[in-house]
Amino acid sequence: MNWQREKEQLGKELVRLAYQCNCIETVFNTKDPEKRKNGWILKNGTNSIYLINMRNAGNSAEFTSKLGYAMGRTIEEEFSGYNPDKDVLIGVDMAGIPIASAISTAMYIKTDGRVRIKWGYTRPLPGEKIRTVDDAIKSLAELKQKKLSLGEWGSHNLIEGELLDGCNAIICDDMVTDSASKLIAREIIKYEAERRDINVQCSKIIVGTNREQGADEAVKKEGMELHYVVPMKSKGIAWLEDVMSREEYEHMKNFVNNPGLYQDIGRDPTKDKKKGQSSPLMQETLELARRL
Repeated sequence: MNWQREKEQLGKELVRLAYQCNCIETVFNTKDPEKRKNGWILKNGTNSIYLINMRNAGNSAEFTSKLGYAMGRTIEEEFSGYNPDKDVLIGVDMAGIPIASAISTAMYIKTDGRVRIKWGYTRPLPGEKIRTVDDAIKSLAELKQKKLSLGEWGSHNLIEGELLDGCNAIICDDMVTDSASKLIAREIIKYEAERRDINVQCSKIIVGTNREQGADEAVKKEGMELHYVVPMKSKGIAWLEDVMSREEYEHMKNFVNNPGLYQDIGRDPTKDKKKGQSSPLMQETLELARRL
């Protein structure tokens, strides 16, 4: 079986398992009454009627192991020049941490020890939650100016795990919307490499699911590569058709193809992260979800 066919089979199985174990939550299947009523506001400030929440991966050992294997196979097949003896997978806190571990473990077991993927993870920057690359650069500059590291007040580094001189650090996370958190992780990796006085390359990202809402273009603009198992808009939603109700599937399909129609009236998501007045189509979807 060629890689593209294998990848499609892995992706289809994964996205269906994700829905069944609530790693894909929608306003129709969520157990949270607040989310059923209002939907979600994503990190970039936009509204969504669904959330890819790999923090629920612990609900299913089957899903976790298969996610790790599928992402590991993607690294094995698509990452040219990958050197398992030197390169390292860096999970983005928080969801990316167990996923990095799952990739390493699944590949080691599935290949009888042939593939050994090293991994580590980022720690949050000190202070308020960092949402933009510019804020991350500013925070890191302050740390550098004060000659501080997390190790001096918490016995930790910003990157936990071994970074070797000349290695490639691969950023790993559960999903991607607009790539901001991945680019923040790259800044943290660059900071730690400089602090440790080593040369580290960071040009590749691996995620389980790509929402296909602009991340490909944003990553390419930064000179990086984005790899993923499930492309949600172009394939993932179609793979869910026979596990969702007809009403849920139709609204989900409409949303992934036209997310702009579900945004709050008069609210600029780049400036205001609080829920505003729902658009007519968002209201219709939320009302239906409450009735079902």
